[in-house]
Amino acid sequence: MGPLSGNTGTKVLPAVTLRAVDPNIKQAYAHQLSASLEHQFTPRIMGSVSYSASMGENLYSILSYNKISAGNIFLGTPCTPGSGGPGDFGNCTARLNPQFGNINWRGNGGISNYNALIGSITLRDVGHTGVNLNANYTWSHAIDNLSSTFSAGQAGNFELGFMDPFNPMLDRGNADFDVRQRLVISGTWAVPIFKGKTLTDKILGGWEFAPIFTARTGGPTTIYDCSNDYTYCTRAQSLTSLATTGVTNVATATPDTYNFYSLSPKQFAIGTWANPKTNLSDFGPFPSNLLARNTLYTPGRWNIDLGLYKNNKLS
Repeated sequence: MGPLSGNTGTKVLPAVTLRAVDPNIKQAYAHQLSASLEHQFTPRIMGSVSYSASMGENLYSILSYNKISAGNIFLGTPCTPGSGGPGDFGNCTARLNPQFGNINWRGNGGISNYNALIGSITLRDVGHTGVNLNANYTWSHAIDNLSSTFSAGQAGNFELGFMDPFNPMLDRGNADFDVRQRLVISGTWAVPIFKGKTLTDKILGGWEFAPIFTARTGGPTTIYDCSNDYTYCTRAQSLTSLATTGVTNVATATPDTYNFYSLSPKQFAIGTWANPKTNLSDFGPFPSNLLARNTLYTPGRWNIDLGLYKNNKLS
């Protein structure tokens, strides 16, 4: 078994993979900004508006310099695409450095940018009923070119780090965790009856309700095209302006599974792309109408937690 199996003939060792860290790697850091304005309107009403931002620099990243077909593009190696149908790429799979297979290079190509505007209001003892309310609304936007060092969000498409290791900013777009709007309303209400010290009061009193309502917009997702890939699926090509809305909420046969977007030509005019030199889509230069990362957004969601508590004093 393995590359050295058998007992006759000669064996050619396969190209080994390489993991290396940039010897001049820099320290990752972030600038953080915040400002807040608070005002107490009445003894029972207080509100605030705040701004928060973070800008990441020299963030740790992975770059795969030695992708399939990189050797054809950079070295000008003659390449003959195969004619045997899909999956036949001829001799167009040369690497930039034939001594190695994949090169996993750790560097500082990552950047990030986050901005948020937050509004909050707190109400105490509304109408002298014992009701306390707190509401927080956040509008934010998170942008980066790699949402995690190991590109976890793109791992399902067999990508390692940036799509184009020689142009990390090609992946600049909405972060995998970008949530534009979020609303949280919470409250407490101590039921103002049976508040005495008798046995009846201890049994029937002391009840408190504490509901929490949370609503947020959906998260981003990316459309990939694997039609002409050899190893990596690149982002799809947009032939027209892309509609980012159109949620249908059509149920499927699987419980709790819905068709939110229709990938029909009427809604998404998606085209396939391949480098004309190699007939592969794994390696650039990529076309200008390639879809950005995380272009589409999934539907939002909301949740209600209803808390019921019983408080008793023990002496």
